[in-house]
Amino acid sequence: MLTSLAGNLGEFLFTGNYFFGGLSGAIYGLIGYCFIIELGNRFRRYDLPESIYIFMFLWLLLGFTGLLSVFGFGNVANTAHLVGMMSGFILGLIFKSTTKI
Repeated sequence: MLTSLAGNLGEFLFTGNYFFGGLSGAIYGLIGYCFIIELGNRFRRYDLPESIYIFMFLWLLLGFTGLLSVFGFGNVANTAHLVGMMSGFILGLIFKSTTKI
């Protein structure tokens, strides 16, 4: 819920777009959270393949370059993705610092 709110609020505040929808910011937040939790651990807590993380970073990069709209994917809420991912990173860091994993 927090990553969804952060992503959508970030998209609105940074771009001024108010007519958008979707939960991709929330998904980016969840994957970002999992990335931080699994980073540096000896075991895989969520067992997500590394390709998910690679795809997340590459899709974010492609979105900001504008290539996605060139290839017909339309307008993408890139700021929602970025802010959602950053909020997931922050939540992961908070969780990691307060618990022993």
